[in-house]
Amino acid sequence: EFIDSLPRRPIVAAFTATATERVRADIQQMLGLQNPATVVTGFDRKNLYFGCEEMGDKAKAAWVRDYVIAHSSESGIVYCSTRKTVDALAGELAEALGPSGIRVGRYHAGMGNDARRQSQRAFIDDDIQVMVATNAFGMGIDKPNVRYVIHNNVPESIEAYYQEAGRAGRDGDPASCHLLWNGNDFRMRRFLIDRGDAADEALDDEQRAWALQNRYRLLSQMEGYCNTTGCLREYMLRYFGDEAAAEHAAAAGAGATATDDAEGCGNCSNCLTQFEVEDVTDMARAAVRYVAARPMRFGKSLIADVLHGGNTERIRQMHLDEDRGYGELSSESVGRIKDIIGQLCGRGYLATSQGQYPVVGLGPRAVEVEDEAFAFTVKRRASKRKASARARRAVDLLREEAELDQRPRVGDDAELFERLRALRKEISTELEMAPYMVFSDKALRGLCRLRPQTRDELIQVNGIGEKKADAFGEQFMAAIEEFESEHARDGA
Repeated sequence: EFIDSLPRRPIVAAFTATATERVRADIQQMLGLQNPATVVTGFDRKNLYFGCEEMGDKAKAAWVRDYVIAHSSESGIVYCSTRKTVDALAGELAEALGPSGIRVGRYHAGMGNDARRQSQRAFIDDDIQVMVATNAFGMGIDKPNVRYVIHNNVPESIEAYYQEAGRAGRDGDPASCHLLWNGNDFRMRRFLIDRGDAADEALDDEQRAWALQNRYRLLSQMEGYCNTTGCLREYMLRYFGDEAAAEHAAAAGAGATATDDAEGCGNCSNCLTQFEVEDVTDMARAAVRYVAARPMRFGKSLIADVLHGGNTERIRQMHLDEDRGYGELSSESVGRIKDIIGQLCGRGYLATSQGQYPVVGLGPRAVEVEDEAFAFTVKRRASKRKASARARRAVDLLREEAELDQRPRVGDDAELFERLRALRKEISTELEMAPYMVFSDKALRGLCRLRPQTRDELIQVNGIGEKKADAFGEQFMAAIEEFESEHARDGA
């Protein structure tokens, strides 16, 4: 409306991140762009490792605690879906990590403006190592040395996940993105979708129904990401329509440095896990036949209980123990049957309804199940492969890079890196600026490798230009000289 009110339409440009073709078309239509030139720079962040693991809520807290302790010298973000979870997890981490000297911050919309500002500033200045936050945290945060982003709960969509996870490794160095999830996460997401939000109040009934359907569509694609045994990177790249990069990832490209027998991108948890193919055609047929006789009546858990032959009060009350198919899969665990039902839904043989408590019906491919040629196979985890080199901590690269240089060094590069990092922190505090604005982690690693002694040598370090060399060069070269003198004396 504003653009249309102008006497003459100006040239209009629109910019966004991680937008699908559908979203780009919406932007073009809503802004009335006229024959726009569209530029998509690509979606693949090759330096990011993606991990996805299902675990219970208590196991999540323990996993996050252990991970943060193991990466205590690095900056990281832990995202949670609710303010309550943020407060609980931040408190638990602060108590567990305090003795280790690791400071934990929190950030959500329920905090006051001043408290949020102080928390954000402390994180940017490296005074806080780990931030526990809702998705309210991160927009406009230009902190390049975030080494990990952990999602403690399932995000609402692939777009939301990729944007939030993408706050890791903006300096181009290796970084890790981990998604921890369980069924409760999806139940919470469905509850939040059903409840709606303030923006829905301005919609009419038809628009509100469309918005609800769209949110369920996005959540379903997020569920597909959590359940896939294929390459996680390829899944996301295909979602965003980056087919060329997806094909490259699927063909073991993407520049990954995994072991020789790795498949896919070599830099995600699925590609670093071996799977064995198992034929579960009989289980699939039993599940589809049971649903066909009772479509859209029961949820996954109850169907799995009946097929397993459970003796629960609910089954007895509903007389489901008298149904044909009861106990047909008694040799299989309830969890395994439920997983097969989920995969049948994902591949279109079954379908689930919308809502907080979805029920299972037949999918468009259900007719194929009775065909004699029908076969249904799943992959199950066998053993973990050796971790990808890209998932290692940034400072560990120093020793490898030093070996490539084949030059004698006085003292250990990782020890020098920590000393230069302390100097960077001291300077940034004095100048009231973020540490990365002094020198990036990559520049500090370059100083460790090259050990410059003159200004000309200093500006050979990647990330150090004339201005930064003049402002900070002397202090860092003096610190390097002092470090080498100390270790030369120790060696003598």
